[in-house]
Amino acid sequence: MTTSGGSGIQLNVEEFTTLAADVNDLAEALGTMRRYAGGDQLTEAHFGTVQSAADTGNAFLATVSSLATSIGRAQSFATAAHTALLEATAATSAADEQVAGIVRNTGGSPSS
Repeated sequence: MTTSGGSGIQLNVEEFTTLAADVNDLAEALGTMRRYAGGDQLTEAHFGTVQSAADTGNAFLATVSSLATSIGRAQSFATAAHTALLEATAATSAADEQVAGIVRNTGGSPSS
């Protein structure tokens, strides 16, 4: 977003579209991380039957579960941000086209 000589704000649609794609990539990567962290690769049995090892395993699994929950929240935020960026870009582009049409219909130039 840039200002145009103090008279307004211009939205660079290409930059926002690229940003939206990057945020979407982040959301997808977070989803992969969440699936991996929430998977069933490790169980208590992997830590042995000695009580201290079992306690360590339980603590580790609880931490992984907490991490998966946090990653899920980050993924939800990134997904919502991606949607909001796309909607803002589309709304701004539509408004720009509408204003340009009005200017043309009144005999002016969209760039004036």
